[in-house]
Amino acid sequence: MKRSQKPKPAPQPPCPEVQPPVITSSPVEARAHELYMEHQKQAWADCQSGSDEFDKSILTYSSAGLGVSLVFLKDIVPLANAVALVLLYASWIWFGVAILVTVFSFQLSVMSQEKHLEHLREYYLESKAESLNAPNKAASWVGRLKWVSGLCFVLAITGIIVFSIWNLAEAKHMSEDNSNGGPVNLHEGRKPLGMTPLEKGRKPMAMTPLPSNSLARPAAQNTPAPSTTANQEKK
Repeated sequence: MKRSQKPKPAPQPPCPEVQPPVITSSPVEARAHELYMEHQKQAWADCQSGSDEFDKSILTYSSAGLGVSLVFLKDIVPLANAVALVLLYASWIWFGVAILVTVFSFQLSVMSQEKHLEHLREYYLESKAESLNAPNKAASWVGRLKWVSGLCFVLAITGIIVFSIWNLAEAKHMSEDNSNGGPVNLHEGRKPLGMTPLEKGRKPMAMTPLPSNSLARPAAQNTPAPSTTANQEKK
């Protein structure tokens, strides 16, 4: 006897391929949406790059401003002769605050990114709808600190400029007074030298008198003795 053959299974229809969701909008609107997403991605990248450059600029220019102000006091206007020192001290404080705030914002930015990653995981992997627009306090403070650092930098630069212009004007004014023979304050500086009277010529030096004996002896030697002259006449 032949073995009974198992009936072949009926052919199943092929599995339908997974089709992408059908876009009900027109091709023009689909292309516009695609371009919008592309430009939005580039805009976010540019914003992040600009934020990084802003922080670097604040650090670089604030440090340079402190160095320039010190060089100005050392080589141009000494500290003893400087005026409006309040502006200089305030500028140093503003530069320091700008540097500290910028450095602190770096760590705060890392904290905001970590919080954002947590919200992404909760929304996409754990299906928590409330994490879509969950507040991120660290991110909001990063934006505020950028404004604070920028404002402090502007105030510091303004103070340094006003201080420099003020002191240069004072130094120029003092140099002009000295070159034009301006009034000298006798209480704060040296006393003027006494004036020497002018004469038309020099007087001859006074003769030193000789002793009386030295003047009489030569006269006696030149005059012959009266006795000798009389004897010669007799002869």
